[in-house]
Amino acid sequence: MFCLHCGKEITDEAAVCVHCGRQVKPIQKTSTRQPDPEESSTATKVVLASVGSVVGILGLLILIFAIQSFIAAANEFDSDDRFAFLAMMAIPGILLCALSVSLFKRAFRRG
Repeated sequence: MFCLHCGKEITDEAAVCVHCGRQVKPIQKTSTRQPDPEESSTATKVVLASVGSVVGILGLLILIFAIQSFIAAANEFDSDDRFAFLAMMAIPGILLCALSVSLFKRAFRRG
């Protein structure tokens, strides 16, 4: 084989001309390991399940606090104020629990 730049003879396996130093073939990149889709899928499932657990526990704690506060405030407020407070505290807890269920469903979805 001959160098395309200087015209001197070089070996067929040469990627660079030994005479002029110019590249005669594209340098082959070392193969990098492609991420396994199954591994990334498993990692995503673990993250979703972990976040779902934390969110669910937080939602349950908020619900427990709301119910406990509702019971403790029995003598301090009239019933309308107590129910408004319960609703104000329970709705975020319920939403967090629903989000937790959604994350778990997404984490353990088949396919």
